[in-house]
Amino acid sequence: SREGADFEVTADVKSGTIEIGGGWPKIHDISGRFGYLDHRVFFSPSEAKIFGVDVSDSELKIEKTGTPEATLVLNGMATATVSDLVRYVVESPLNKVTKGTLSNMVGNGYGELELSLEIPLLNRKNTLVDGVISLIGSRLRINDKAPELEDFEALVEFNKSAVTIRNGQARIFDGQATFASKNVDRGLGRIEFTADTSSKAFMDYLNIPIDLSGQIGSSGVLEFKSSELQIDLNVELERLISELPSPLDRLGGKKQLLKVIYVSKKSGFREVTFFDGNRKVGNLVFFNRNLVKGSINSADLVEDNVLFIGGNISGVDIDGWRQFFDKRKQEGLTDVFPLTVLVDTQIDRVDVYGNAYESVKVNGQFLRNDGLFSVDSEKVSGKIAFSGYGGDDAKLSVHLTRLAMRRSAHKPQSKTQKTEVHQPLIAIDAVIDKFELDDVERGAVTFRATPNNGRWDIGELSTITEMGTLTMRGQWQPGIQPKVEYEVEFNVEDVGQYLFSLEGSEYMDGGAGRLSGSVSWQGSPFALDLKTLNGILNLEVHDGRFLKINPGAGHIISLLSLQALPRRITLDFRDVFSSGFSFDYITSNVIVENGVARTDKLLMDGTSASVAITGSANLVRKEQNLEVFVTPKISGAASVAGAVAANPAIGLAAYLAQKLLGNPFDRIATRHYRVKGNWSDPDVSRVQRGSP
Repeated sequence: SREGADFEVTADVKSGTIEIGGGWPKIHDISGRFGYLDHRVFFSPSEAKIFGVDVSDSELKIEKTGTPEATLVLNGMATATVSDLVRYVVESPLNKVTKGTLSNMVGNGYGELELSLEIPLLNRKNTLVDGVISLIGSRLRINDKAPELEDFEALVEFNKSAVTIRNGQARIFDGQATFASKNVDRGLGRIEFTADTSSKAFMDYLNIPIDLSGQIGSSGVLEFKSSELQIDLNVELERLISELPSPLDRLGGKKQLLKVIYVSKKSGFREVTFFDGNRKVGNLVFFNRNLVKGSINSADLVEDNVLFIGGNISGVDIDGWRQFFDKRKQEGLTDVFPLTVLVDTQIDRVDVYGNAYESVKVNGQFLRNDGLFSVDSEKVSGKIAFSGYGGDDAKLSVHLTRLAMRRSAHKPQSKTQKTEVHQPLIAIDAVIDKFELDDVERGAVTFRATPNNGRWDIGELSTITEMGTLTMRGQWQPGIQPKVEYEVEFNVEDVGQYLFSLEGSEYMDGGAGRLSGSVSWQGSPFALDLKTLNGILNLEVHDGRFLKINPGAGHIISLLSLQALPRRITLDFRDVFSSGFSFDYITSNVIVENGVARTDKLLMDGTSASVAITGSANLVRKEQNLEVFVTPKISGAASVAGAVAANPAIGLAAYLAQKLLGNPFDRIATRHYRVKGNWSDPDVSRVQRGSP
């Protein structure tokens, strides 16, 4: 034509290949119509593939051919698996756009890609890229440091400088989450998210071995950087349920947010930092999955291979933690700690063996299974050492300058004690210089025991005071029905003073005694159980005097003192028993069966009377069923002297009769009584001679 010639070329292409260049993947297995018209190359393929993925729904053209502005333009759509899409990003200039953060992304799912690409052939640095990927699938992990997403959906938009995620939703940590990102200079940007997740799954991801249940609400930011992944979390604890002992039992129910910063680095290090408000309360550093250093309840920096516990702690339940670790051991979970743990803390309350200790200062350290600690408070002070904890050769060594306990202390069942847990036995060597039980000083205490085929061989359990010494040796068999057996020897220099030290009441003046024999009961070796008490005992007491006891005292001493008799019998023994009975000796063999003590012969001999007792006393119900034989001593020199002073003739006759008849007045004066009922208000009746 007059305006010039039009040049047009068309051709059919089969199994062709286009190499775009500039690092973009080549398009292969191309079939379709190729054409050139008016400085413009166009191609609409019927078939085309990139990495084996069908990209035939595409348009390829080169605008302004033969000029410096020649530009390759690609517009296309494709559906591919997540792995194919990841490969396309990694093996194209998009890998630089995303800073390589997607190079390790794996998952099960599909994505629909819409791509617009403009590449100036003579100035490739001005390449324009715009794309959208609609992702959907069952599993996706952006890299090996990031948490796994399940049942995910997201819209990913990218251009030359950034990748943006919109409208994301997925299940994460067994809960639902939504997420979207903000643009930054290259990379995936900062992904903002909200989630309602399982606390257990979250702790497993952080590799923190804390057993929690319930849901935690969280919001925060996940940011991919060139060498690390960082997650800033605000965690809601109100619905968290902790079945751990104190102080971790208080994790749940708090309305205040706990701030957590999690950093995972390419080098393999991971760091978790906790904030309560603006106060740093903990920091844990892991290499791969192993804790390498950290601090709890402290902002102090620590050296490698050290975990420091400091500051003030509201409470620690040692009983609960002991149960917790013993149960884990039974389940085959080992808790050998690889770090040196340093402790320098003030604990407001420590619960151990059913007792509570306030304001306890704890300082010490342990490594793996060995440790040494000093403790100091008003009620407990001294040093505690353990070695081989958790093993068959575990040993606990204790030297306390003081210890105060309450036998009656009641402790509610710990959440960790819902099921029967067998407590592994360990060797114990304990010395307490000053021991106080139920506000009563008990002197110095020594306890030594070693495990032996599932039982405790107790080499010594002894107490030493100014008043006497108690020594017990035996064994304890734990289990569903634990049982303790002891050989007992109790020597008392002053029975009266000893009884007063126990209860603050005066029952006896003087008296030296010895109690020996064998006993057994079900339960703890440190707490006598009267209901299951059995044994054979020998009692000897001499040179003492029963003091006047208030009526209704309800004490076993009131049973022996016989002060109930003068109030209920015709014969007046008020001078003999009421104001106190002096005795030269008390002897008896006692058999105890399930808390009921029986004797065939308990003998008391005093200056004013002799007493023989047979029968039983229920130590649990504080009841008695006794036969008491009382013989006042009217035959001694004192009684004869009194008679002579009153009437010399009668007194002389009495003296002669005594010598000739062999003290018949003693035998004639013997009275037999039956004593029943409770100790505080017994039923006393006289048994007439010849009665059954």
